[in-house]
Amino acid sequence: MNLAGRFERIFATNLWGATSPSGLGSELHSTAGLREQLPGFLRRLGIRTLLDVPCGAGRLLPELRAFAPLGPLGVPQFDLVWLGMGADGHTASLCPNDPSLAVTDRWVVPTWPAGYETARLTLTYPVLDGAREVTFLVTGQEKAATLSAIVGGADLPAGHVRAESVTWLVDAAAAGLLRGEQP
Repeated sequence: MNLAGRFERIFATNLWGATSPSGLGSELHSTAGLREQLPGFLRRLGIRTLLDVPCGAGRLLPELRAFAPLGPLGVPQFDLVWLGMGADGHTASLCPNDPSLAVTDRWVVPTWPAGYETARLTLTYPVLDGAREVTFLVTGQEKAATLSAIVGGADLPAGHVRAESVTWLVDAAAAGLLRGEQP
């Protein structure tokens, strides 16, 4: 089975066993606070376009050009790209030490990072960097050391996003080391 077929199978069969085909952490109960605050946040930022492509939606990629206009970097310019950060510093399936980190000539690439159980599709840095706003939502004590390392300049994927504006929304647990708390 080719990579596109794998993604279609993952999406169609919900191999994660989560209530969301996007995987654990994307279930309605996990995102309740976000969903409550998001409309006001989008209005304040003047967001007109928002893309949320679930895993397996590779068939939508040809429509990317029509969805968002090309910006000054020659890539789709989204008003907002909403990202999370994994405990290993990955974001948008751009994982540490993965070849996808160096891709600059494509908007989307397939990847199967070492240590992960499934193949993934990821937007590349040029697309993320072309956004007007990138917002990270980082929650949980398990991400505190990684967040602290990124603030300190560590070479981790989430720390390399260079959009026009980058905002980090961080809960108290994830910000613990930034406030001098001991792990």
